[in-house]
Amino acid sequence: MRRVSTEIRKYLFENRWIFVFLLALPCLNESFPTLYSIYHYIYDSFSVVVLMILLGLMVFKKEKISSLGIILIVIQLWWLIATFFNYPLSDIEVYKKTVFDICRAISLALLVEFFKKDPKNLISGLLLNCELAIYSYLFSFLAGIIETEKITRPLLNTLILWIITGTLLAFLHILINRRYFRGIFMILSTLFITIKVHSATSIVAMAGFYGVLLVGTILLHWNNKMKIKASHLVLFAVIANLLIAFFVTKGQSIPILDYFLKTVLGRSSDFTGRDKIWLETLRMIKEKPIIGYGYRPPIYAHNDFGDVFPHAHNQVLQRLLATGVIGLLQFVVFHVEMIRKIDLEENSIGRILMIATVFAICLTYISEAYKKFFIFYLPFFLVYHFGKVVYYRKDRL
Repeated sequence: MRRVSTEIRKYLFENRWIFVFLLALPCLNESFPTLYSIYHYIYDSFSVVVLMILLGLMVFKKEKISSLGIILIVIQLWWLIATFFNYPLSDIEVYKKTVFDICRAISLALLVEFFKKDPKNLISGLLLNCELAIYSYLFSFLAGIIETEKITRPLLNTLILWIITGTLLAFLHILINRRYFRGIFMILSTLFITIKVHSATSIVAMAGFYGVLLVGTILLHWNNKMKIKASHLVLFAVIANLLIAFFVTKGQSIPILDYFLKTVLGRSSDFTGRDKIWLETLRMIKEKPIIGYGYRPPIYAHNDFGDVFPHAHNQVLQRLLATGVIGLLQFVVFHVEMIRKIDLEENSIGRILMIATVFAICLTYISEAYKKFFIFYLPFFLVYHFGKVVYYRKDRL
């Protein structure tokens, strides 16, 4: 018996990706089709346990939280404070959901920060989580369990989160672990799902991702000293976000955008009725511009999809709505810190991959605001710590 336990401990110690997988699983549990309808507090409470474990490990190993991690903690605490100002303490349901989401966001960030010195196991454990999600979606589509014509908005919203995260993890798996089959199969799966569901948001995100990879690779081949600035591309995405929201809510059109929406994506120029949602969101923001409404305020805006919406369908407007100007500024600082780190990265291929990931995510801000945005903190922190995660020699690139 003692020998068996010794062998088990040895196996777990040599395969630390198992710990990464188990720690990440409770923080991502809503994202699998098999668990999608399960929302029990007993299961959700595991995210609190994971956070306590990771904080304990950070203290025990005397690991310091990065500046990006500190900003994230401030963002999450302000979200809780904004909720406190808008909901009575007797509304236990709201506070439970808020705390669980906060624990998930911080846990995923700390998971990357703690295991960044062990990149092989970090990527292997995270990739397995992603494979369970992506391949369960893939099987559901191929088996006809999920019909694309009847796909629900929450399911589609979650899919986009996983498609971008899974694509990044696939590339990292190829670069770090030198395992090509799993990485390429994951990339092909995310592309298949993107085309299968024909989501305009995911198509634009993936087009932005691979567009940056292509242009960056061409420039790198042409002149290895030439850099694409992350700040320039993200600024472009932000300006596009503001211009689109302004023109659409004012009832005006952008000819090039209209052509792209109608011809390429087969969508309407009002972003399938989002103009009404954005207008109502702006009206609500004017009522509480400083603090915001806290945890997921409902938006009452009638269009073809319904009368009540759980988010603003625009990440910038959603931040303003939920956490006010103060929360939006924190969100901006978070991105500025990450972009600063990207532009300082010396590894050319790494920098291109980092920019492509962040650009893809920022593009989705235009038409979506994710209820499970905590999943995106995973690629954000992988990008931020890229220089430490990717340990191979630069002369091999």
